[in-house]
Amino acid sequence: MRRHEIDADYAADAPLLRQAWRKLDLGLWLSPVARHLRPAPGSRVLDVGAGAGQLAAWFQERGYRVTAVEPVSALWDIEGLAPVSDYLPRLSRVSGSFALITCVGVLHHLPPGGQRAALSRMAALLHPGGKLVIGARHGPGPRPLWPIRAHELVHPSLCQVAKTRKMSIQPANRTAHVRWTWIVSQKRELQRPDAEYRAAP
Repeated sequence: MRRHEIDADYAADAPLLRQAWRKLDLGLWLSPVARHLRPAPGSRVLDVGAGAGQLAAWFQERGYRVTAVEPVSALWDIEGLAPVSDYLPRLSRVSGSFALITCVGVLHHLPPGGQRAALSRMAALLHPGGKLVIGARHGPGPRPLWPIRAHELVHPSLCQVAKTRKMSIQPANRTAHVRWTWIVSQKRELQRPDAEYRAAP
């Protein structure tokens, strides 16, 4: 299924998806990574594949400067916050650097090479010390899914700080044995030249 076909499929299902996502318990859903979702007050946050916008709105309510990326406008369900229409792996309409990037339920739409390119692009958008939170879905779904091998989601500029596997909290997904891997990685700090000099033998 090509990208425009996936978009059309999401748009057709938008009313049902928005309804289901409104019922989602964000606190329970985000519990595996909750402690990593609180950067410094006022930080820039990027939510990639924002869907109906609940997570982006959650960040905005807490005072963060939010950029939400969602190419399927029919999914959007939040007033007062306009999403950027863009796609991984390029994210060509997103610029600057972010203290936190979230990417939940997106990478399974990309083949392995696209997943690696997406990881590289998101790593480039993190400022040093910033965190990337990935929610990787495993299991059947209404649209074709590429497998996600969590152990391959590594990048030289990132160090992994947490990884958790959980069953889906949505009843229909649990029945279908849908699982999630939550991965938190942190951008390596830039090494100062004077620190490098002192460390030299």
